[in-house]
Amino acid sequence: MPLMTSEKMLLDAQKRGYAVGAFNCENMEMVKAIIAAAEALRAPVMLQTTPSTIRYTWPCRPSARAIRR
Repeated sequence: MPLMTSEKMLLDAQKRGYAVGAFNCENMEMVKAIIAAAEALRAPVMLQTTPSTIRYTWPCRPSARAIRR
């Protein structure tokens, strides 16, 4: 599933009549589980987090490409 802006994702959802889930991620395990489920369902998702979570994971903060692997 490609990365895209939320605007593009939501406009497509509105046009085609489906919902987009947005999930709050607190750690890498949650990120991987959400992406795995979205890929299995071929469904778009938005990943949400907080600045403090990003600071907490800074030494190993992955890129979007790394998460998808």
